[in-house]
Formats: sequence, C-alpha cells, structure tokens
Amino acid sequence: MRLRNIGCWVMGHMFRVKAGDKEILVCQRCGKQELVAIKRMRDNTDRPWV
Repeated sequence: MRLRNIGCWVMGHMFRVKAGDKEILVCQRCGKQELVAIKRMRDNTDRPWV
C-alpha cells in the first residue's frame, strides 16, 4: 500500500464523478477509479441498512 493511500484506507475514498463520464467515480485523494454501479453494489453488501 502506498503512503498516499493511507487516508483512503483509514477514512474511505472521497469519490467524485469523473468529468465527462458520469459512470466513473474518481477518488480525490489517491486517484482510484471505480464504476458507479460497482460502488453502489459494494455499499449495498457492506451496509444493507443504507
């Protein structure tokens, strides 16, 4: 794990929608990219009460 990812590892990624592509989220801290659908699916399995 790289040091610049430590904030994301502790507090979670700060995702924003990528400019020009509404289907991709980009983390403001480390630059990790994730599809909106995958993040939504993961959130539902991690926290089904949300």
